[in-house]
Amino acid sequence: MVTESINETQHACAWILKSLYTNKQWFDEIRHADYDSFERKYHYIPLYDLAQISTKHDIKTLMEACYQLKEYSHIDIWGDDFEPYGMLVQISSEGVTALKDNFYESDDKSQVSRRAIGVFATLTVIAALVIGINKSFVRKQDKAAPSEYNKVKSAEIPAKSTAFVRAGE
Repeated sequence: MVTESINETQHACAWILKSLYTNKQWFDEIRHADYDSFERKYHYIPLYDLAQISTKHDIKTLMEACYQLKEYSHIDIWGDDFEPYGMLVQISSEGVTALKDNFYESDDKSQVSRRAIGVFATLTVIAALVIGINKSFVRKQDKAAPSEYNKVKSAEIPAKSTAFVRAGE
C-alpha cells in the first residue's frame, strides 16, 4: 500500500508540473502571441482549481505531491500551507527543467507499458488459436487419406482368387 501511495504521488507530481506548464490560462495572457519563443511568467494557481480539472487525483494527493515538489524547489507554495483549499502553487524554473527531463515518473509510461502487455497477450492468444486450428485441420486430412493414395495401395496388394460356388451344381 505504501508503494502504491508513493507511485500515486509521483504520478500526481508529474501531472501537476505538466498542468502548470502547459495550460495557457495560467501564465501572462499578453505573451500568448508568440507561444513558443517567450519566457513565460507563471501565476500562482489555487490548488483547488488544479483538483477540479484532475480526473485521477484527489485534492489530498495533489497536496502531498505539492509538498514533495516544494522539497526539490520545483514549485513555489504561497498561502495556507496546511489547508489545500487555500494553497496557491506556481511552477518554478527548476520545475520546468524537471518536467523537460522527466524527473518524475509520468503516468503515460505506465499506460503505454500496460497497452504493450495487452497487445502482446492478444497476439499470443491469436497465434495459439491459429496454430491450434491448423493442427486440427492437418489431423483431419491425415485421417481421410486422398483417393490416389488408396489406389496405389490397392494396386500393390496381390489380387486374391476366390472360388465362386453356386448352390446346386
